[in-house]
Amino acid sequence: MPRAVNAGQVSWRWQCFGPFAKEVDDMAVQQHKVSKTRKRLRRTHFKLEAPGLVQCPQCGEYKLSHHVCRNCGYYKDRVVVQAR
Repeated sequence: MPRAVNAGQVSWRWQCFGPFAKEVDDMAVQQHKVSKTRKRLRRTHFKLEAPGLVQCPQCGEYKLSHHVCRNCGYYKDRVVVQAR
């Protein structure tokens, strides 16, 4: 609920943000500017990686390791899914 600043007046935060006025005070604000170098060093690990592909021992097509081959339907030297 709003706290009265002066007799009958509502604070400007309550006027602008209403019931969300408290949340405005709790927002995170950086203490120091993060330099371009520090930001880029932190992001060096944020990159795309190629999936681990292996050749299927039955048909030779590339497939994801530990997954059924989409081409022949084999997994661990046995038919799991009928091939299309």
